Amino acid sequence: GQPDLLLRDTEASALLGIGRSTFHRWVAEGGFPKPVKMGGCTRWWKSEIEGHLASLSENRDAACA
Repeated sequence: GQPDLLLRDTEASALLGIGRSTFHRWVAEGGFPKPVKMGGCTRWWKSEIEGHLASLSENRDAACA
């Protein structure tokens, strides 16, 4: 398998197709997995973001069924 990546907020928001401020608001509202803090750096696991998106998609599909 491919190794997991830690993403900066700019990378995570680009992956989602949203702005950085929107991404931070969603994280603050509990809409996304909590970041990993290392020293002065804040990062998100790419696999957690992708997994969260997959669960949103499944929930949407279930709600429409």
